[in-house]
Amino acid sequence: IENLEGHWIFDGPVDRSGCPLFYTHERGSVRAHRYVWIWFNGPIPNDMKLIKTCDENSCIKPNHHRIASHKESMCAASEKSLSWSGGKNGRSKLTDDEALAIKIFTRTMGISPKWVAEKTGIKERTAYHVASPKGWSHLEPIIGELLNDL
Repeated sequence: IENLEGHWIFDGPVDRSGCPLFYTHERGSVRAHRYVWIWFNGPIPNDMKLIKTCDENSCIKPNHHRIASHKESMCAASEKSLSWSGGKNGRSKLTDDEALAIKIFTRTMGISPKWVAEKTGIKERTAYHVASPKGWSHLEPIIGELLNDL
C-alpha cells in the first residue's frame, strides 16, 4: 500500500472491474477496500453497499468510502460515469469507439447490423443492440452531436 496524495493506493491484483483484490485464508479473494473498511469500521450491513467518495479506483483508505443504499450507490456511479455500460463493462467485446462506429455506419450509410456482425465476428443480436438507440445509450449524445454536424 502506497500513500499518494492522501490516498491509500493498493498496488496488487484487481478484479475485472478494476477493484483491488487480495487473498485471505478465511475467505479467499476479497475486495481490498471492503476488507479494510471492515477492519477499521466493522461489518457492512447486508442491505447496504460500500461506495467510494474519492475518484481514485485503487484507493482503499477507509475514510474515502462510505456506506450507502443500493439506490445511492447507483446514483453515485451514474453521476461519476462509473457504471459499467458499454466498453467499461469488463465482459464487453467492443470498445466505445467500435460501438460508436457501428451506430454511425448503420444510421448514416444504410449498413445493416447483420452485415456488421458478419464482417466483425460479433453476434448478430449484439450488432442490432448496439445499433439501436437503447443499446450503448451513453453514446447517444455523441451520436446526436455528430449527426447534427453532417
